Amino acid sequence: MKNISSNATYQNTNLEALEETAADRGFESRIWGTFIQWKNIGRCVKKGETGTKIIKPVDKKIVTVDGKKIEKKVVRRYTIFNLDQTTEL
Repeated sequence: MKNISSNATYQNTNLEALEETAADRGFESRIWGTFIQWKNIGRCVKKGETGTKIIKPVDKKIVTVDGKKIEKKVVRRYTIFNLDQTTEL
């Protein structure tokens, strides 16, 4: 299971969720992406399609109360769609 933009392979619980979704819905493709990632390459998500939720830890720069700049790991949630759920624009 790979991301359409980064070509990165999904890992851990994300991979499990995507494999389960693909099996349940009969998706043949192993390519996934966000709504915007599909739009950026000239595809759109078909009307009525439901995405699969994943999580990704990212570094976020924050300023503390005393003015120090620090980086903190936070979890971002994304909804992604399989290639089979898209069509050409």
